[in-house]
Amino acid sequence: MLASKASMELHCSAFSHVGRRRNNEDAHALRPDLGLIVVADGMGGYEGGEVASRIVVERLVELFARGQQDSEATWPFAARPTCDPLADQVSVGLRHAHVCVLAQREGRLSRMGSTAVVVAWDGTRIAVGHVGDSRVYRLRDGQLQRLTRDHSFVEEARRAGLPEESAAMAGYRHVLTRAVGMPGPLEADVVTDELRAGDVLLLCSDGVWEPLRSQQLVEALSCDHAAEATHQLVSAAYEAGGTDNMTAVVLRVTGDQAVAAKQGA
Repeated sequence: MLASKASMELHCSAFSHVGRRRNNEDAHALRPDLGLIVVADGMGGYEGGEVASRIVVERLVELFARGQQDSEATWPFAARPTCDPLADQVSVGLRHAHVCVLAQREGRLSRMGSTAVVVAWDGTRIAVGHVGDSRVYRLRDGQLQRLTRDHSFVEEARRAGLPEESAAMAGYRHVLTRAVGMPGPLEADVVTDELRAGDVLLLCSDGVWEPLRSQQLVEALSCDHAAEATHQLVSAAYEAGGTDNMTAVVLRVTGDQAVAAKQGA
């Protein structure tokens, strides 16, 4: 049975590490006060990746903060009356970030772009949005489920019935089919769901999920504290030989309290 607003409390924590790279092109926002979590993994060279991921995070935070301060505030794109309002806000935020990244794609930033995963909530309702190959997982009743589907060449090959490893070994492992800042309209996937007491959500860049097996994700997400889980995930990914930047954000849902988010719990 779904828990009511009056019986749930949210605890969240984030941890990001440069990994074995020279700089960290991941960016994230942990804003429980806005009901918003974002992870972005930048690409496009030494400076471009950092700029793109930062734009994604800043534009989403800006939109959600504007909406909280003024419910009548104008959005950068028109709302769609037939869509769930929370999902529409996530969609508009991602489109806004996309336009802003495109506007700065020139000179040394001409190839920049970013993945993005977003979880927004209002009471027990959540909206999950994503572009690229950063992921959102949910651990519920001991079962791990991926709530996003990678926008990548390898995923498209797998869905077409081709061996996943064949595509990866051919050099396409990190080729994205969608990204914030990729020329053309943004095609973000946004879905809605409900939170239940006991749920644990993980938002992470590919530097975390790629080196790890599903059981390692389950073990880390089974920790009693969100901060412990994020550190365990990043440490395990590094020890497994991961070379990319590593960012993990964990949201744990517990019972017996009114809905509130405690950063670093």
